[in-house]
Amino acid sequence: MSGIFGGAASTPVTDNPPASGVSFQSSCYGKPVPLVFGRNRLAPNLLDYMDFVAIPHTSSQSAGGKGGGGGSASSTTYTYQASLIFMLCEGPATDVGTAWINKTTEDTGDAFTVALGTYGQAPWSYVAGAHPERALGYSGICTVAANAYNLGSSASLPQHNFEVAGFYPLSAGTGVWDADPRDIITGLLTDPNWGAGFTASWVGDLSAYSASCRAAGLLLSPVYESAASAASMVTDIVGLTNAGIYFSEELLKIVPYGDTAVTGHGVTYTPALDPVAYLTDDDYLDQVAPVRVKRNAVPVVGSGSADACNQVSLEYLDRADAYNTATVTAEDLAAIEDQGLRPMSAVTAHQIADSTVAQAVADILCSRSVNVRGQYITQVGWAFCGIEPTDIICLTDTALGLNAYPVRVLSSEEDDAGAITLTCEDAPAGAFSHVAVTAPSPGGYAADWNAAPGDIADPVIFEAPYALAGGAGLEVWLGVSGASANWGGSDVWCSLDGTSYQRIGTVTNPARIGHLTAALTATSTGPLALHLDGLGGQLLSGTADTAAALQTLLYVGGADPEFMAYQTAALTSANAYSLTGLVRGAYGSAEAIHASGAPLVRLDEAVVSSGPLDLALIGKTIHFKFTSFNVFGSGRQSLADVVAWDYTISGEQATGNAVSGLTAVAVTGSDVLTQLSWTASPGAEHYIIDQADSSAGTLVWQRTGHTQATTWADSSLFGGATIYRVAAVRALAGSYSASAYLSVGAINIWPATDAENFWPASDSDNLWPA
Repeated sequence: MSGIFGGAASTPVTDNPPASGVSFQSSCYGKPVPLVFGRNRLAPNLLDYMDFVAIPHTSSQSAGGKGGGGGSASSTTYTYQASLIFMLCEGPATDVGTAWINKTTEDTGDAFTVALGTYGQAPWSYVAGAHPERALGYSGICTVAANAYNLGSSASLPQHNFEVAGFYPLSAGTGVWDADPRDIITGLLTDPNWGAGFTASWVGDLSAYSASCRAAGLLLSPVYESAASAASMVTDIVGLTNAGIYFSEELLKIVPYGDTAVTGHGVTYTPALDPVAYLTDDDYLDQVAPVRVKRNAVPVVGSGSADACNQVSLEYLDRADAYNTATVTAEDLAAIEDQGLRPMSAVTAHQIADSTVAQAVADILCSRSVNVRGQYITQVGWAFCGIEPTDIICLTDTALGLNAYPVRVLSSEEDDAGAITLTCEDAPAGAFSHVAVTAPSPGGYAADWNAAPGDIADPVIFEAPYALAGGAGLEVWLGVSGASANWGGSDVWCSLDGTSYQRIGTVTNPARIGHLTAALTATSTGPLALHLDGLGGQLLSGTADTAAALQTLLYVGGADPEFMAYQTAALTSANAYSLTGLVRGAYGSAEAIHASGAPLVRLDEAVVSSGPLDLALIGKTIHFKFTSFNVFGSGRQSLADVVAWDYTISGEQATGNAVSGLTAVAVTGSDVLTQLSWTASPGAEHYIIDQADSSAGTLVWQRTGHTQATTWADSSLFGGATIYRVAAVRALAGSYSASAYLSVGAINIWPATDAENFWPASDSDNLWPA
């Protein structure tokens, strides 16, 4: 993290060249325009892209060296953007809602410009202005478009999906987004723009079918993205909605099979159950075998199975779970008890997007499979030519023991001799209805990739002990933790002016930060009462030896910061501890009084380091921002979302105040050397000597050397204007370069009241008090 602080020269690093265009796999020439009914999810098709831009991002990282020196390496990466137009479906659509972009979700209107696909719609305004030669309105096509769309660090399109409300949502105002199957079938057959070419006069009265579907809640949301015949689409819909379909009298007719009165969605369906004919032994043309019976000859619609299956599994798209596939199961427990479990092959019904609808369809299919097990074939004369498919008739056959047995006609075929062959199936009362229940979505856990991560808890910012810092002994450390269970980490940003921020690192491991819940005296070895804030954590006990070795190190902040270690940690309540066996005053810090509420942090690998800093930053205020992301690495905050945390570097862990008793005399026999001497500073291991030209107006200090003694012989660089200063330091990691020797005319002692003092005289808190 030291790149922003150091002033060393940069060594460029050559990176891979930027991409020259968008890589995509979601644009397909000749792909059918999808048809969407109700509300469902679909992937778009890329219509056009333009304005591809590669944006370079150059960052530097310190390569080591004292005081931030030693050079740095810079690297350049790229992010990309382009303007895009996606095709969604045939229009005009009703609405475009959620957008799924890879693993994140957002409202489509927040990221895209939506055109619902009205006929004659105008081109996208951005393209009309920037690229008029490519400005197409895409009449009748629902599109979404984005200008300067961020592609991230990859020049390829992320995976996109959109929730589209297409044709005929039943009642969008009340949240019923699925469509009436009657409207879907009518549109597929008769719509002048995308229908199969039927005229409205070819379609019979479907009002009873519509009432049955609405009242029973059998509403659908199919998406047709690949080429298929209208006949297959209509047949599938009819099969899932408990009805029969046939042509008669030059009309397409659909008759519901539901045999129980039901009310729902503002309508009531009353079934027509009266038989249209009663056939007896006298009516059959074949007197040898009047009625032929085939057991288990009737396949269940949608499964193709003719077995008497008593368990049905149906796969659908669950709107409550982002339209992921889900499965509902229907069982006939009595049949399972009697015959054993007979599961049907799974039925795929992606036309369904609601768990309650899926359960209803599965229940009906299971009931049909268990109860409709026979097929009945007979021949009758022309007198019964009015019998149509889906009609209920009653069969009486003395030889078979049938007495006014109800069956439903499947087909009626006339041969050249005028004989009519009727093929029928069982029609037991109650077998074609279901008990309406609100089925819960079985989707289970679904990751919220866009969950808000929340802000960080108040960070603990401090300067590291000299012995633990590198370079000149100056580093800033940060204890950072989230405040929300969704917090997965934070990017760390730093600024020297409070305006321009640079990302200097990432925190993914929360530090154990907290505060004192009771005051601690200067001589106490415990107990120290504390509460862990943010995401909390655990403090483990150690031994007297580990405490003495500072392996359980804490930083306690406030007016008088102190480093200390502990031996025993006792949990007193959730995230609250009592620490005993304290080892106080670690790393030369003073054993101070600490008030309740003082911040603290457990010093371990979770604490973030700035890396070595140049001593010239002492006295400077730096500004930190922490932009959080969630546990999935998404939902990142922007810099504008978070507050800045300011910290002024004191340098107290690396340098002390100017020493007292500084005197200077000429070295006997030399006209260029000056002998400096001063009073020893308690606790100091080294002394740093600086000099400056006092005649220059603003003092520009130059480091001239360091020593462990209390004397120093030096040259006077600036002649009669040279002044000196000396500061005590705890330790030094290396040598400082001495300045060049020049002639000296006079020697001035560094005045204690100098306003340019690097360590102001007004600072009364010496790091190492006498």
